[in-house]
Amino acid sequence: MGWRKPRLWPLAVIPLLIWLTACSTGTTPTVPVSNTSTPLPSIGVAPSTTSATNSPVITPTSPSAGVATPARTVPPTQATTSRTTLATPRTGSATPILPPFTLAPTPPGSCFAAGFSQPEPATFVVFDPVVREYLYYRKRAFISGDTNVFIAHYPFLGQNNDLGTGINSEILLAEMYHRTFKLIDGDIDYEHYARMQVRQNGRSAEVILSMQEIYLNEDFSFTGSQVTLKLFLQQVDNRWLIIRTDERTQGELEIERRCK
Repeated sequence: MGWRKPRLWPLAVIPLLIWLTACSTGTTPTVPVSNTSTPLPSIGVAPSTTSATNSPVITPTSPSAGVATPARTVPPTQATTSRTTLATPRTGSATPILPPFTLAPTPPGSCFAAGFSQPEPATFVVFDPVVREYLYYRKRAFISGDTNVFIAHYPFLGQNNDLGTGINSEILLAEMYHRTFKLIDGDIDYEHYARMQVRQNGRSAEVILSMQEIYLNEDFSFTGSQVTLKLFLQQVDNRWLIIRTDERTQGELEIERRCK
């Protein structure tokens, strides 16, 4: 028999032959793994550069994106402070605290202007702006029928309103005028029938106005009346506040006629 050329196995077949030989002998082949190989990073986990105790929590934005973003830290719930609403007059403006009223009240059945006199010029210039401001807001309330602005300036006059006795009657009169008439203008002459009368004791004072009050309707007819009004004032922080009003009623008018 002649010489035969040896068979050359492809290199790719050698691992397969080794595996088949091992299986036939009952042993499991081992494949050496290099200690220098670098493991693949897990998706969505970024390498940490801090210590284990202070490592930030990393949350992937998308499982398939592999982009890591720091987890949002939810702050603790803040305590909600309840706001206490104080009881105030109808407009919401706080009522000032008044010192004691030092003028003795007029005895029942006495003359409306008992103990009053015309003020000296120095006293007149003190009370005249106070009176004019009050009459401005009074006329405004009567024409519009809206008493909120009036009460905002005079919170004490929004309390204890009594049309029968004439005490703090502005709100009731304004509502009545608004229901009865359609007013567009008005005029008040507070010294039309007599000069201003004043009674004062320290920081307490009373002012009497004998005025003519006329209002113009939208058809240019007018309505008006003679009004005798007593204002009670109290000085707080160098400012005179009107704390009460008293309009002379028909019964008081009869007493006033006997006084003359």
